[in-house]
Amino acid sequence: MLLEDNFRKDLRSLNHKISHLESYVSMVFEDDFNTDLEKNWHYQGKWDLVPDGGLSVTQSEKGGITRVGQLWTDYSFEFTAVIATTVEEHQCIGWIVRAQDLSNYYMIQLNLAEVRPHLRVGGRWITAPQKKYGDAIDKARFKLSIKPKEPIEICTEVRGSEIRVYAKGKEIYHKQKFFSILQTLSNLRA
Repeated sequence: MLLEDNFRKDLRSLNHKISHLESYVSMVFEDDFNTDLEKNWHYQGKWDLVPDGGLSVTQSEKGGITRVGQLWTDYSFEFTAVIATTVEEHQCIGWIVRAQDLSNYYMIQLNLAEVRPHLRVGGRWITAPQKKYGDAIDKARFKLSIKPKEPIEICTEVRGSEIRVYAKGKEIYHKQKFFSILQTLSNLRA
């Protein structure tokens, strides 16, 4: 019993030190998309650099995650996106908000009419329960005039199990227990 008690004490001490250090560390991840994509990203599908620093992602069903920060918990992620196609069924922007790997993650998809949270578990897609125009965000607040070929500023804020998504400076999606589905599935698989 003494060995086990010492182990628990050491573990508590280590966790306290890690927590203390994390309070002083702020990680900034940035990519200007002017250099080798594989330096910062783990991805599958067609990812191409475009002139003057940009990224074109097409035919990337599995998506991509950063090589650093897969375990990010609380963060803010900002980017500018363009829906580059006029083919209606492909007019969407998607981004991963929390990932274990390319087979297990949460993703947000924004199209011209709605916000669609997705869950990928074991390589299979599950579309999370949703309301048109996002959870708790009504149609009047969602009107953004998103159009193909026009840039849109997007910001995602993740704090614990809560997520907020903003487009053009307006909140378009908010869910307080967004990540509880994956925790439930993980418990079932354990």
